[in-house]
Amino acid sequence: HSPPMGGLVSVSSGIGRLIAAESVLGVLGLAQNAIYHSNDLVWNEIDYYLQVRQVHIDTLNNMREDLRDLYEMDARKIDNSMIVTTLMLSIGFGFVVEGTFPPTGPKSGQEEALRVVYAIVAGLALVCPFWSMLSLVECKRRLDFFMDRFTHGFYTLLRKRIDGFVEESRHTFNIRQSHIVRHTE
Repeated sequence: HSPPMGGLVSVSSGIGRLIAAESVLGVLGLAQNAIYHSNDLVWNEIDYYLQVRQVHIDTLNNMREDLRDLYEMDARKIDNSMIVTTLMLSIGFGFVVEGTFPPTGPKSGQEEALRVVYAIVAGLALVCPFWSMLSLVECKRRLDFFMDRFTHGFYTLLRKRIDGFVEESRHTFNIRQSHIVRHTE
């Protein structure tokens, strides 16, 4: 028995409807995947921006810490030099106060020259450590002034960068156009 012609038409029309339904479901699945993956792409861009921003801030903080370490090292060196200079000044003062000239009496030209040399060396024993102390105090003042100016400038730069990050983070289009992201591509 062969199936009636009407039965073939109904089977083929049923298969056609299944193919059409499958095509519609395929298009819907494709649209769902496009929407889902576009959201993934946006979130990946946001994540990338946040990572680059964090690396940028970490780099700035590392530079600040390195400079602060150098500042502390130089300040310790100056402090140690000031201690040594203070000791030299006290020794020089003791040398001048406790020092004795040769006994008075008839002087030869050589003794007179030695007295002059002794007086000059005694004077230098006070003057040189004193000038050294003044110079070290000025070095310390300038080092502190530099660090104060650097700290002020650094925190101004950091505040400016953070404000820029906040402004860029308001919309994904701004994140894509960020100068930080563009320079890392």
